[in-house]
Amino acid sequence: PTPAAAGAARPDLAPGHGERRAGHDAAIDPVCKMEVDIGTAAYVSQYEGKTYYFCAPGCKTAFDANPAAYV
Repeated sequence: PTPAAAGAARPDLAPGHGERRAGHDAAIDPVCKMEVDIGTAAYVSQYEGKTYYFCAPGCKTAFDANPAAYV
């Protein structure tokens, strides 16, 4: 993509999903690939020394059952 297109919003994503905003600390849920705000994430797991953030309890449960499948 051209430099201008590289920073453009993706029309296939709902607003706020998968896009970073300035000053916004975010992580990508390794299960569903949704963007999760690190500052307000209610569901968090540790695996091999790294912290993973989840959008919902179901994603955390799936990850905790088999983390190697998602990293």
